[in-house]
Amino acid sequence: METLGNKILILTDFTQVCYDSVSYGLEFCRAYGLTPEIFHVEESCGYDSLELQRIEDIVSLYNRKFNMGAVLKIRKGVLIEVIKEEVSSGGFFMVILGTHGKLGFQTLTGSLVTKIISALTVPILVVHSRKFVPIENTLLPIFENTVISELFSDIAPITRIISNSHLTIICLEEGRSNAEKFVSTYLDGREFNYSLRIMRHSDNFHKQLMKYCLDSNVNMLFSYPIKSDRIQLNMVYEQLIFNIHQIPVICKYA
Repeated sequence: METLGNKILILTDFTQVCYDSVSYGLEFCRAYGLTPEIFHVEESCGYDSLELQRIEDIVSLYNRKFNMGAVLKIRKGVLIEVIKEEVSSGGFFMVILGTHGKLGFQTLTGSLVTKIISALTVPILVVHSRKFVPIENTLLPIFENTVISELFSDIAPITRIISNSHLTIICLEEGRSNAEKFVSTYLDGREFNYSLRIMRHSDNFHKQLMKYCLDSNVNMLFSYPIKSDRIQLNMVYEQLIFNIHQIPVICKYA
């Protein structure tokens, strides 16, 4: 497997939500030995100078206190295009961004988070306002039509981060064979702490997943949509990404 870098791009628009996600991202990078760049795209609307100062202060604090090499970078241009260019040219293997959740008009027009997920080819860690905690329990849903070879390729960049956590692979009965194939092909024989959980069929798989997350103290979810030409994400995946319990979610548009 190709050796991966250790650079993380943390997006900000200099709002309270992004202050929280930058704080989470810096702690995340510190815990796992990663190098962060905090990145803002300046469009015509400008940005809040007070929030900019808060971000500058916290970056400076982490660099002094923890000897980190975090930088803050601002570029002008069209948001999605500039982010794509920065990810590609900077060699980042993952992006971190914050969200309010999918509320109000976003239920009709689609959130900015969804648009960024759809545009990038690297994994994205979506965080809410939760403070960072070390990743101990992760959850990966697998579906009947999940392409498992591509799924493993997608999560490979993250395995070094979650290698000491417990990974639960969860599926409905109709996805059992696919999940078992994923386990036998990619996990058996590896030094990886995992378990496979089969759930009964339900019209509300999302609620079952959320209940499991609370009962098992899951602190990171994987959310990977089925291959599609549509920009809109599957409802279950959107519910996971914008989950009401504010569990951080690693996602990637297929």
